[in-house]
Amino acid sequence: MARAAARQRRSKALSGVEKPQSPAPTDPIEALFQTHADLSIGEVMDLTDQSRTTAHRRLVELVERGILERRGEGKASRYHRTR
Repeated sequence: MARAAARQRRSKALSGVEKPQSPAPTDPIEALFQTHADLSIGEVMDLTDQSRTTAHRRLVELVERGILERRGEGKASRYHRTR
């Protein structure tokens, strides 16, 4: 009985306390564009140690979300931050 009462008191005491929120995960590729004006897929691969497939997939996602812009075609493609 005493344990239940103590648990109930703790629960009431903590009910008004907000739980700390974990920081949003940072995307390593998106973070690169805070310090680099433009990058190729090869440079992204080297800087993040990701495979070409993963780097390409993430770059396409960032372009679709409007965060990055792709300029050029094929091997001459470069990615730039839009904002």
